[in-house]
Amino acid sequence: MTVKIYEVNKEKIMNKDNIEEQVLKKINLILSEFKDYEQAFVDFKGDIIIKNKVKKTSKKEKLILTNIFKEIIANDIKKNRA
Repeated sequence: MTVKIYEVNKEKIMNKDNIEEQVLKKINLILSEFKDYEQAFVDFKGDIIIKNKVKKTSKKEKLILTNIFKEIIANDIKKNRA
């Protein structure tokens, strides 16, 4: 009895893996038409991940811009108080 249950569960797992593989192939086929995306993959949680190839700005660049605006606003406030 336990052997049959094991075989059924094993078959279900194999079917699930096969379906996931087919889905990924189809997604990657579609993504191959777009240059801005990397190939899809399944992460450790089972989510399908599609990464964008476009380079993002670094946090350092954003901080510099944020600090510049903070200084401009602070100087404007000082001028308005005087």
